[in-house]
Amino acid sequence: MKLNINENTAEKALFGDDTKKIKTFAVISGKKFNLSESDQLSSFKDDLKELRIKYTEITSKNDSIEYFLIYNVTLKDTEYIAGKYEQESFFYGFNSVPS
Repeated sequence: MKLNINENTAEKALFGDDTKKIKTFAVISGKKFNLSESDQLSSFKDDLKELRIKYTEITSKNDSIEYFLIYNVTLKDTEYIAGKYEQESFFYGFNSVPS
């Protein structure tokens, strides 16, 4: 699933989860500064698959992938991915919508 950054659907993606299956989430860039764009994207997606992490691509106006919204990921796995892809920061949170 792709999420366009210009659409106001991020809130629905996180908090419109009627199934209550989304427990944690993180927003992280897949850009590693010493890889070409296609190599970094492929490598990043492979790492997410290896860790069995579900994700949504967040795109910019020109449909280039800017960030990933990843679901049900541990803080440890998020820190690992961020470190591997030389990210100085990322967002991490818990879905705390009342039942």
